[in-house]
Amino acid sequence: MASHPDETNPGGPDAPPPDRRPHIEEDRRQTPRVDLLREFQGHLIALDQAVTVQQLGPGGLTVVAAVPLSPTHIHDLRLTLDDEVISVRARVVHSRAVVDSDDVTYVSGLAFVDPPPETRAVIEHFIGLDVFADGR
Repeated sequence: MASHPDETNPGGPDAPPPDRRPHIEEDRRQTPRVDLLREFQGHLIALDQAVTVQQLGPGGLTVVAAVPLSPTHIHDLRLTLDDEVISVRARVVHSRAVVDSDDVTYVSGLAFVDPPPETRAVIEHFIGLDVFADGR
C-alpha cells in the first residue's frame, strides 16, 4: 500500500498543521492611538496649513491635510485640546493620497519627537488615558 500525504495536512501526518488563521499585520506603534469621537483642527506652523486630526495618542497622531507631507520632514504643529493649546514636533512616518471625485487629500501618520512630559499629560488627559492609568 502506497503512502499518501495527509490531505488535511499537506506536510504529512507527522508535520505540524498549517496555520489557517488570517494574517493580521502588527501595529508598530509603541503607544496607542485613539479614534476621536470628533475631529478637530490643528495647524502646521511652517506651512501655515490647517490639518484635521483624526487620531491622537501620547506617541503621535493621524492628520488629513490638503498638501502632501514628506516622510523625511519633522513638523511643528499647534493643537487646541479643549482649553489647552499645545505645540508639538512630529516626524512623518507615512503619508498617502486619498482621492474622492475631484478632491485629493493626504492622510499622514506622525510620531511625536521628544514631547515634554507636560505635553504628554495634556494629550493623555484629552483622550482619557489618564483615567485608565489612575485605575478609575
